[in-house]
Amino acid sequence: MKKQYTLGRFLLVGGACLLAAVLLTMQFCYRYMYLLPKEKQERQYAELSQQLELVNADGKSYKNLAAKFQAVYELYTEKELTEADEEELERELLKAFVSLIGDRYAAYYTAEEYTSLLNSTSGQSKGYGITITKNATGGMVTTYVEKDSPAEKAGFRAGEEILRVNGQALSQVGYDKAAESIAQGEQCTFTVKREGVEHDILLQKEEITVSSVHFELREGQIGYIRILSFRNSGVQEFKRAVDALTEAGAKALILDVRSNGGGTLTAVHKMLDYLLPDTDAEGEERVVVSLTDKRNNVTQYTCSDEHEVDLPMAVLTNRGTASAAELFAAALRDCVGAKLVGKTTYGKGVAQESVLLKDGSAVKLTSSAFLPPSGKSFDGVGLVPDLETDDSGVNIYLVPYGQDPTYSAAEKLLEG
Repeated sequence: MKKQYTLGRFLLVGGACLLAAVLLTMQFCYRYMYLLPKEKQERQYAELSQQLELVNADGKSYKNLAAKFQAVYELYTEKELTEADEEELERELLKAFVSLIGDRYAAYYTAEEYTSLLNSTSGQSKGYGITITKNATGGMVTTYVEKDSPAEKAGFRAGEEILRVNGQALSQVGYDKAAESIAQGEQCTFTVKREGVEHDILLQKEEITVSSVHFELREGQIGYIRILSFRNSGVQEFKRAVDALTEAGAKALILDVRSNGGGTLTAVHKMLDYLLPDTDAEGEERVVVSLTDKRNNVTQYTCSDEHEVDLPMAVLTNRGTASAAELFAAALRDCVGAKLVGKTTYGKGVAQESVLLKDGSAVKLTSSAFLPPSGKSFDGVGLVPDLETDDSGVNIYLVPYGQDPTYSAAEKLLEG
């Protein structure tokens, strides 16, 4: 009991101290420092303290924080009977710090986790071929099943609720833990209910290409484009979708970003650039997003004259529309008068930056706030739709589009 309390306290306090030094110096000095002879420890610590003082331009003192961590670590190595695994210790220290800094979007990734994240944004990954999201009750639902994927071969369908992952009930472990369990390992058992009967489905991971844009020409010559996420790999998919629909004679576009949690700024900027003209009504260069960092440096992203689409547009939104997806919807409304239809969005108007560290791991921190063309922030409040709809009890992933109240409302709005 005593050992567990001591090590747990060390992880909590040490985590906060260690990553502060790591983030400031961008090096892993502490990882090896305490294994050196005492003279070298003292010399390196003095050098590191000097570096911290030089980097510390905002008047805060991190010297005491680093010194306190060293003292705790030396007490641990001198007195604690338990020997912790150093690799696990480093990982948990860094994750502990990130969880305590007050940034709910911050994260620390091991080298393996960061590689997986990069693969997911590129569209190439090893997985099961299902896209999942959190529903209104905190449960897990599939939003899309990739063609020829392990999930499709096993009979998975979009809109199915997953009750258990590897035997653990979502109601007990929660969405985040269940999603982490899915990501780990080479296989996973999913439990779903079909026609009142529970089914266990064992899937093995395979190399797959993940699509993030789906489209079709619908009744009334309405071009429908659903964007699942704003991945860099999805930019060309989006351009192909727009080209195919306009060439097929689409008279209007409905862009569906419901339950789209965002993505990369690069992707959303390029997709907007493909739709919007390069100048505004006054003939000025069109700015689609402005980013402001901690030091009030402003970066603006503008449109080129490469391509534009002159069609009426509507954007479907819900509470799961967040971040880059909100920017996409806001920019289309601000620039070409696209109508937002559905529910008020999530309200995330800040961007994160991932910094790659020397061992391949990475730290993601909120580094800037962004504004749509109107200059009005939606952070914390969301975007209020022009036409609100009630889709309570409607599974937007399974319902035929003619029975989707939000789609139908947008269709009528465009026709009127």
